[in-house]
Amino acid sequence: MRFSLSNLLTLMMCCIGLGCQDPNPKSQMDISPVESPPSDNESENLYPLDDLLKVNHLQALGTHNSYHLASEITILPWRYNHLPLDQQLGQQGIRQFELDIYDEAGTLNVYHIERLDQNTNCETLELCLSLMKSWSDDHQSHHPILVLLEVKDSDRSVVELLRAIENTAEITWGPERILGPGDVQRGYSSLRAGLEAEGWPSLGESRGKVILVLHSGGEIRESLLNGDKILQERLLFPDAYGDLEADYAAYHSINNPIQNFDLIDEVVRAGHLVRTRADVNGEETVSLDTSRGEQALLSGAHWISTDYPQPASDETYGFVIPLGTPSRCHPFMAPEQCESSAIEALLND
Repeated sequence: MRFSLSNLLTLMMCCIGLGCQDPNPKSQMDISPVESPPSDNESENLYPLDDLLKVNHLQALGTHNSYHLASEITILPWRYNHLPLDQQLGQQGIRQFELDIYDEAGTLNVYHIERLDQNTNCETLELCLSLMKSWSDDHQSHHPILVLLEVKDSDRSVVELLRAIENTAEITWGPERILGPGDVQRGYSSLRAGLEAEGWPSLGESRGKVILVLHSGGEIRESLLNGDKILQERLLFPDAYGDLEADYAAYHSINNPIQNFDLIDEVVRAGHLVRTRADVNGEETVSLDTSRGEQALLSGAHWISTDYPQPASDETYGFVIPLGTPSRCHPFMAPEQCESSAIEALLND
């Protein structure tokens, strides 16, 4: 999420008006852990619908600025902490992450805003992806994990930057564990054409894998589409941001499920993947208003991110996927025989 100086000053004034006490005193780190998914040798028996169910038949929980640790600046939008990424996967059922990348002196660093909000639980892209991969190696029957990569700053060309990002992804995950554009385009004239013709891969083809999205537009997206490789050879999906007419459309970030409810619904029914947000800037921790998250669920977005992945109470805001294990069947795209345990099964205590 980007902040200009004017936005920062506005937020600080809001903090003065609201006070800087923590409105959400129960940390999301207090959640009771759930057990991990079964190993691969149990997968065939546990997931008999894997050939029927596809990637767009799920609805899952994600985190926004997934690396974030609160800084000394206590303005409301920055007053949240996330567990390490592997613990988010194992203890909170998180299946979508967002990482902000600063390309500095040849290192792909991960944090929010330099000096002002720089605390992070994984300092580099390699470390962040490695934490996810380590957990995935031990739980390869998980459904695909979505990772949004937002480039905030770079001191090299976009071609070199994309090469560095994809090299890091390939080294940490390996190409066989990355569900990429080529797996959807399948030789058709465009990514959208391949999706319209054959849809998303099945869950059986996708378990244990990661989906990487370039969560940036402009020059860097143009380089992804028309750079030194064709899109089918890339590891990153471009973000179409709700544009169903784009030839590269398959994945979309549409962050406001209230204002853009109808757009999300349209994009989802077209067979594309969508990520939206259940809360923003900490506002829900003050109002305890859950309407945005409720609309996100109803909209059909496949991944819904939050800064507070915990069950809500009368005194504490939080957001989880209702009846998820940890994810659930999509509310209107999944076939009738789908049950949440067919998407992914975590063993309850």
